Order: sequence, then C-alpha cells, then structure tokens
Amino acid sequence: MAELFLQELKPETIIRPKPDLGVDFLVTFRNTKGGINSFGVEVKSTQQDVQLSFGIDRKIYDRLAYSNTLILLLIANVKQNKLYFAWIDKSRRHSQTATVMIRLTPINDMTKTELRRKMTASEEFGQ
Repeated sequence: MAELFLQELKPETIIRPKPDLGVDFLVTFRNTKGGINSFGVEVKSTQQDVQLSFGIDRKIYDRLAYSNTLILLLIANVKQNKLYFAWIDKSRRHSQTATVMIRLTPINDMTKTELRRKMTASEEFGQ
C-alpha cells in the first residue's frame, strides 16, 4: 500500500534499504531546477481507527527526527485502506514522554498533489 502510494508520486527512485538503515524507503525526486531531492520514508501500519494524530515510540521518533535526511511518516490503516502522512520534525518534540503524538494529514488527491509539489521544489524544503 505505501510503496504503491510512493510510486503514484512519480519519484526518480524508490529504494528499500538492505540492511535496515532505520527507514523503510529512500526516495528521490528531480526538483524543478534539475537537482535531486532525497527523503527517507518510515511506514507504520495499524488496524485501529486513525484519528488525526498518531503515537510513535520516543526512541523511534528521536532516531528519525535527528537524521540529516527529511523523513516522511506514512501511517497505513490496513483495515480501511487509508493512508495518512506527517513530516518528522525535531521541533515538535515537546516533552519527555515515552510516546510522541504526531499530527497527521489524510492522503487524498489534493494532499497527494501538494506532497509531490513539496518533494520536487527547488527551494529549501520547509515542513
């Protein structure tokens, strides 16, 4: 489900790292000035109803947030066949709790177009 979604974004490459590098996929997009933008993608699956926030273990969050690659978090509700996304951002870390709550955006045609636009932008990427 997540890999098919990534393919719909039309990246230059989708790599599933072996051995595990700490993310599920590495994706690259040609930007509007001919350069390459690279992103890590972490996928979490659930059968629970997904609200507009999702809890992720602090250790996993810290590993992703303190990487030097921008990380896209994809949440797959496998029961309802729905996807949600969020950008992992170290500035969102507010407390020392064991779980970090992340605000999610449901993926639809509009958000998919906006996500692709951001991933192919030539200017500095802002979350």
